[in-house]
Amino acid sequence: MEIRDEMWAKITAYYPKLISNSMYCSIASIDLKGHPNVTPIGTLFLNNNKTGFYFDMHTMALAYNVEQNPEVCVLFVNTGKFFWFRSLFKNKFIEPSGFKLIGTVGNKRQATAYEKARFEKLIKRLRMLKGYQTLWANHEYVRDIRFIEYIPLKTGEMTKMI
Repeated sequence: MEIRDEMWAKITAYYPKLISNSMYCSIASIDLKGHPNVTPIGTLFLNNNKTGFYFDMHTMALAYNVEQNPEVCVLFVNTGKFFWFRSLFKNKFIEPSGFKLIGTVGNKRQATAYEKARFEKLIKRLRMLKGYQTLWANHEYVRDIRFIEYIPLKTGEMTKMI
């Protein structure tokens, strides 16, 4: 399904809720043998123009694959326990359980100050933890994604579409 402007507005409004529940999304790429590879990404940010970017850290297989074939599928799932309990209790999803976005990944490039600030805002509460330096101290490079298609997750009769 082509992503129209009004759809993108709904996606970007719902996205923070999905990410706050699960803390990541999954990006599927294809390797040279044609095999799928799924990479969890906690640093994907959506922009207002049907694009996004992610910090290219700890993504060796994804980075290699998108250099060969830039087409990807990004999966967002609402994993919130309260969301699922409420949905099962009401026998319907009152919000979408998730969606997929199909897109094309660009070349690795230096992150802008604005992109770094968005990232730092996301993880600022974790700075005092030991793992912060190991995982996130070096966030210098990003890759852009241009999204072209939206696919809602369909979970039978309980599904509500965005």
